[in-house]
Amino acid sequence: MQQDASRARVLRDGAIRAVVAALPFALAMTGFLLPASSEGAERHFELALENGKLAESAPTLKVAQGDEVVLDLRSDRDVELHLHGYSLKFELAAGKPAAWRFAVPTSGRFPLAVHGHGG
Repeated sequence: MQQDASRARVLRDGAIRAVVAALPFALAMTGFLLPASSEGAERHFELALENGKLAESAPTLKVAQGDEVVLDLRSDRDVELHLHGYSLKFELAAGKPAAWRFAVPTSGRFPLAVHGHGG
């Protein structure tokens, strides 16, 4: 019983560390940064995750409301990405490049968190 509690604490603590590690990365989506157009633009960004984390120097990606974002992703571990504020989730398999495409419906600044990576 105590072993189960210890394991749950380790898993919870690992998830908290993963979210904190992702905080430097955010998508800044605001019409003040780039002009919004009636059609929107398709914006491509490449992101790599290593050891289940985004690089500490991950940039803030600036897009306008109405744009379509395409994140070209690769990871060395199976992870789930969560774009806070939009409640979007994306599963990324280790060693398999993938593209995550979504529209920018609202303005704001939204962090991208990494969940579920191994230790």
